[in-house]
Parts: sequence; structure tokens; C-alpha cells
Amino acid sequence: MQAPAVSVIIPAHKAPHFVNQAVDSVLGQTFDDYEIIIVDDCSGPEYTAQYNIVDKVKLICQTQKTCASAVRNVGIRASKGKYLAFLDQDDIWLPNFLASQVCSLEENPQAGLVFCHYKAVDESLRPIGGETKPRKHIRSALNRLCRGCFIRTPSCILTRRDAVVECGMFDESIVGAGDWDFYLSMAKHRSFIARPDRLTLYRMHPDQMHKRTQTMRKATLRVMDKTLSWALEERPGLVNCVRRNYSRMLRKIAISKAGSEKDTQGARDTIRRAINMWPYSPQNYFALIGIWSS
Repeated sequence: MQAPAVSVIIPAHKAPHFVNQAVDSVLGQTFDDYEIIIVDDCSGPEYTAQYNIVDKVKLICQTQKTCASAVRNVGIRASKGKYLAFLDQDDIWLPNFLASQVCSLEENPQAGLVFCHYKAVDESLRPIGGETKPRKHIRSALNRLCRGCFIRTPSCILTRRDAVVECGMFDESIVGAGDWDFYLSMAKHRSFIARPDRLTLYRMHPDQMHKRTQTMRKATLRVMDKTLSWALEERPGLVNCVRRNYSRMLRKIAISKAGSEKDTQGARDTIRRAINMWPYSPQNYFALIGIWSS
């Protein structure tokens, strides 16, 4: 049997209602040469029995709880498509998502990844606003990613299988910012395409990972450590860019610790790290004065 053009990988955990909505949004695509792989991360049979397993849908059940990066890698290994898409269980695609994204990669064979923009919605899919301004072009994905992750959710991307293999798939040791690390790894080898269309509904609710401050901080700093080590060895021209932005992230953490978290010593230690990372930023010294006087 001929392999599908696109493999859609949906990580799932204890949210069958959302998973079925995500699956339905794929089944409603105008582009129909795809397979859907749901990788359930140890939810249990009482949840997986509620999934809508129809034609084109394959269910893989993990017996041990892992992380989003590990779950996506399981889906990648089980997939057959030339292109890979990652749809989070919370999110929804508009009907022309796949057609538009596939067209972009077909027209730009040098690109490894295309991303669209999103519309933020609540749990009932009501628009809530707060979206970033759509990008029409992106000159250097790598330079931009060294300053932070500008792709809001993996549900906005379509990528080539060979590009995913080339970048080593998702780093399973990074819990909470694995998508950012994945984009950085790919941008070292391939260009990105930005589509201005809002083709993904990005569902925001209290249980999302970005609300877990400590987990996200640890993951963010792990990505910056990894990126700085790579730049020092492979791309010296990017070292200052990475150091500047690493310092900025440390400064933001220090200010948060000094403020809402009431962790004065932690704030002082962190702002010292920020200054050591990039001693040329006036903002670091303003923050230092504020933290020491608090």
C-alpha cells in the first residue's frame, strides 16, 4: 500500500473530548492524503476507549508516562508520511491547513519546515484575542530562534520527514520546551517558511504547560545552555546573540523571583548569572539595584 503524503501525530493524555475534536478537524481537511497517529501517554483504557478510531486513525498506547517530546518521537517512528505534522490534543486545524502547508513545502524544496499562525480560543473555542501579528517572511529562523521561540505551538507546523531525521527528532531530556529545541536543531540545517494565514485554533486553558513556571524555567535554561555550547563550537558568530538573550531570560527570572515569588536570595543569585552572561546590558544593572534594595 502506498505511503500517505502526511502523517499527523496527536499526543494524547486523559482528554478524549479534546482528542476527538482534534481528530475531527483532520478528517475535515480539504487535503485527504494523510494518516492520523494518536499516541496516548498512559491514560488508561477508560480514556482510550472513548477515542474516535476510524479509517486513517491508528492508536498507540504507552504503558509508562513520558513527556511530549518522547510521545512525538513514538509517533514519528510509527509514521510513514513524506511530511510530518504535530497536532496537540487541545488544538484544532481549519479545513485548509494541510493543503496550504503541503503546497508551501512543495513549492520550496529547500525548506525543512513551514509554519502558519494561530487564533487563540478558550475551551469552548470562543476567540479570546492576544495573538501575535502574523509574519509574512522570516530571514533567518536560526537567528530569530536564538532570541526565543516564535512558533506558538507545534500545531502550527508541517515539516519534512528527512529534515526531522536530520535534526535528530525531539530531545527527550528537555521537558517543557522540547518544541523550541526541535526548531533550533532544524534551523541549523534548513530554512523555514512563514505563512501569514491563521490556520490553527490554539486552545488556552489553565492546565497548559506554559503555566508551570518552574518546569518551563528549567527547560528554557537547558535549551539556552545547549544552544550556547553549540554556538561556541560550530557558529562563533552567533555566540553574542545567544549570550545576550540568555542574559535577558535570566534577568526576567530574577525580577520574577524578587517580586511575586519573594525569593530575594534566588533573585540575587540569578541576576549575578545574568550579568556574568552578558555584562554589557544596562538593564541588568538596573535590575541588580532594584533587587538589592528590595
